[in-house]
Amino acid sequence: MKRINLLLTLLPLLLLLSCGGNVDIDNAGEEALKVTIDGQLYLLKAGARENIKLEQGLHSIQVADIKNEILRDTVFQLSKGGLLNVARAEYLIWKDVFSPESTLAFRKEVLNTQELKIDRKIYQIDYEALAPYQIYVESKWDYGLGEDFPTKVYGWEIDKDQKYMIKTKLVRLDEFEKTYLKALQGGGN
Repeated sequence: MKRINLLLTLLPLLLLLSCGGNVDIDNAGEEALKVTIDGQLYLLKAGARENIKLEQGLHSIQVADIKNEILRDTVFQLSKGGLLNVARAEYLIWKDVFSPESTLAFRKEVLNTQELKIDRKIYQIDYEALAPYQIYVESKWDYGLGEDFPTKVYGWEIDKDQKYMIKTKLVRLDEFEKTYLKALQGGGN
């Protein structure tokens, strides 16, 4: 009985200590990079991404080019997981509404749409731009870089008093158009 009580006492502490999260190390740049996190080296080709697991807490990171020139040398605090922006790329968190009966008017009513200009195209979407100088961004999105927005809401739990749900997706700015078109072709929302 004493062992069970001891185990029940220690279990929450063990769970707390094991907290951490998945982190995407993303090299959205045009050059290969050497990324060292807490002494562990990761070689990322241009455009490559690697998902790693890190414990909750403070971590050191050093980013260097192939010639070993140090580009960044800093620390970041991890709570639950997120994105390491090692190439100082531009990202956005795209917010969209999912509803069985979504119309353009409904979308404008529910979302805080703003203009996003890419090349000569303008998109009316709800988004948050992430600062490219910030090396680590704690996850605040539903779908990460390697995930697509879903195409259907069937089977999702929508509160009785609501007729829609809002979901968010992390997107590289230079891949937004491709991601946007893919979402539209996938059946829409």
